[in-house]
Amino acid sequence: MEVRFQMKDTNRRALTLEEAIAKLDDSIRELNEATREYRSANPFLDWSAWDALEEQRALDQLPDPMDEAKYNNEEVL
Repeated sequence: MEVRFQMKDTNRRALTLEEAIAKLDDSIRELNEATREYRSANPFLDWSAWDALEEQRALDQLPDPMDEAKYNNEEVL
């Protein structure tokens, strides 16, 4: 299976699904590392509310409000 997308550089081949997933995994790892670095650089900030929200969302399997807004074509204030 291939993931195809429109692009101006037609010489570049389409990514396979496995390659796209690997790139996404790499991006997630980089984001998690950047988050850890930011948190360690800002220990004076209270992260407990954010952590509690993330934990509750994981427990309840709550969708991300931004994703819901995009799905419903709404503007998030």
